[in-house]
Amino acid sequence: MSGKIGIGGVLEIECYDKDGELKWKDDAHNMWDQEGRDYILNVIFKNGTRNDPLYVGLFEQDTPSDDWTMSNNGTTWHENESYSESTRQEFIDGSISGTTTRQLDNDDNKATFSITASATLKGAFLTTDNTKGGTSGTLLCAATFDEGDRSVTNGDTVKVKYTVGCQDA
Repeated sequence: MSGKIGIGGVLEIECYDKDGELKWKDDAHNMWDQEGRDYILNVIFKNGTRNDPLYVGLFEQDTPSDDWTMSNNGTTWHENESYSESTRQEFIDGSISGTTTRQLDNDDNKATFSITASATLKGAFLTTDNTKGGTSGTLLCAATFDEGDRSVTNGDTVKVKYTVGCQDA
């Protein structure tokens, strides 16, 4: 293959305490698992079904690998469900921008999680299904925090901004 295209993303996660003070901020550079790469190829080249909107979730314990799928949530990897919202949070994307790297993000509508119990978060993920703790849909990508595991407690608010970009590689 002579021509290449690169796609990647960064999750920027902020945690605020019950008083609205920033506790920590971290980035997470995502990996696109096989299920996510297959989704991109199916939607673009095989007239596959595009899911809109997409959803953001949080996970604990494990490190993302190529064999992660939504169907092995709870066995191969573990979603964190200790937040009051009844579903995973919607990824509300903005406009496409940039020159060499074309990108979009949800900066104007960050995915927000109201934490209800102490937990150790490992990272965040993007999926096609909004079911909290669910095993349906497609896991597009996942990322661990650059600075390592992060603690949250009851009353914290976690906000997730996701930026995805594409460029000629």
